[in-house]
Amino acid sequence: YTTVYAVEHQHEFDEDGLCPCGYSCPHDQVDEEGECILCGKRFYVQGTYDDGTTHYYGTISDALGDPAVTQAKILRALTEECESWNGGDRSVTLDLNGWNLVVESIQGGHLILRDSSESGSILAVKEIQKDGQVTLESGRLAPQGETLSVYGKLTVTGGKVDSLTAMEGSTVSLSGGSFGKIVGRGVTLKELLAEDCYYAELNGETP
Repeated sequence: YTTVYAVEHQHEFDEDGLCPCGYSCPHDQVDEEGECILCGKRFYVQGTYDDGTTHYYGTISDALGDPAVTQAKILRALTEECESWNGGDRSVTLDLNGWNLVVESIQGGHLILRDSSESGSILAVKEIQKDGQVTLESGRLAPQGETLSVYGKLTVTGGKVDSLTAMEGSTVSLSGGSFGKIVGRGVTLKELLAEDCYYAELNGETP
């Protein structure tokens, strides 16, 4: 006769968290750097739903493209750009968390930008289209090219904008932050200020 022993199976995961036995890692425990503690798979973005549950993504496009995500946080240096984002009627808060990101065009939806690391992380954008909206709370908004063209809506309450051009028909509200260059096309610079706000030079004097 043959003696058969029952032993505990040890999962051996591939890079996608799959074991040859058919088991798929649920990625229930992911550390602050985006690595699954059980299988070792690396994630780049953490997304949070309205109900508070967290989910993890391999690309920023996947995270922002998930219609249930209301908050997204970058966990490590991204390996790809996001060509465009159209959130429809959604509002998503994006925490750069010390990492830089390129989104060429904001086509729709409301992107609220912040940087919890306070390191001046950069979101590079070419244009905010007519149906797009961006609110900058902290971090740095930089143009792809010479200037960020705003056709839709831009609200700045903090952070830094390197260069922006407000196009005719756009809605720009500046109540905080600092700016390298501001150009108005069909609008005056005064019209871009929020109520009871004014421009000041770095030394605090009103120009």
